Amino acid sequence: MTSSSGTNASWHRAVICFALSAAIVSLPLCILLVEKEHSSLGAVPDGTSRITVHNKCDFEIWVGTHGTGADGTAYSPGDGGFRLEPKFSTVLHVSKPWISGRIWGRTGCKENAQELTCETGDCNGQKQCKVSGEPPCTLVEMTLGAPNHGSKDIYDLSLVDGYNLPVEVVADNGINVEGTLPEYNCQKAKCANFDMSQCPPELTVLGSGGLTYCGSICFAASHKDRVLQAGPIGAYDDNMIDNVCCHCACGPRCGCDNPNSKHCCSPLAENPNGGVCRVSDWPNSTQGKAYPDIFESQCPDAYSWQFDDVKSLYRCLNASYQINFCP
Repeated sequence: MTSSSGTNASWHRAVICFALSAAIVSLPLCILLVEKEHSSLGAVPDGTSRITVHNKCDFEIWVGTHGTGADGTAYSPGDGGFRLEPKFSTVLHVSKPWISGRIWGRTGCKENAQELTCETGDCNGQKQCKVSGEPPCTLVEMTLGAPNHGSKDIYDLSLVDGYNLPVEVVADNGINVEGTLPEYNCQKAKCANFDMSQCPPELTVLGSGGLTYCGSICFAASHKDRVLQAGPIGAYDDNMIDNVCCHCACGPRCGCDNPNSKHCCSPLAENPNGGVCRVSDWPNSTQGKAYPDIFESQCPDAYSWQFDDVKSLYRCLNASYQINFCP
């Protein structure tokens, strides 16, 4: 369920009329009163979480959502996507559990009838997303009220798919989760000041109007025609691409539990059955940095690569959330 409003208030209009008497005729005089009212959002329905999405950017974005509901089928709050004008917000009441949820901003979008084509975060040309957005895009990831997590919420920011917009997640009125480090307990996760000059040319994606975005090494290796200069990435063979993408590379429905998997097991796992994805096996960037360090150095709150779990995962219980683009 969604509702849209200006950032701080709703507007109410009233017309008051009274008679202005003259010798021959009475003329009605009407005054239009416009007032700006700060109103409460009201109680959150049982079994739901309230997420308020703010567009604090100076330009329009299209928000995308995607995830899984209680019955294991796709569940995308806000019908999977919606337009958000500058300085406006939308409130989502998200039914719990919401599993592996994603929320992101789409930029450079062109609307045509029922289609919507975006430079970043595109959903196969659809306004309402039925898949996750096309990289590069900054992701908000959430699992809300999942029974196998003790009904607590887990949330993070991810630059695994690259960077397109600054964003932050704020937990409001939540309860701390026992056993969670204080810095990850109902705390703000933020990626607000990404310096594109630190993005190497082999990751730089050109947009319209002089805009640039920073793709991940996986995106760049798989879409060499989209980056400014492919450079050494152009020589990657299939195995190296699978490596930097942490792909299993062992066929359909093949996961880390398959001993034939190549690169998709977490290095944090005690006894992985298949091949482990190790950043230490990745080539460095043309700037001499490890690729995850490019993102880690600028947005330490966010995932910088697929298995960056230790430093980037936040927990809270029964919170409402604000997602602020361009905070």
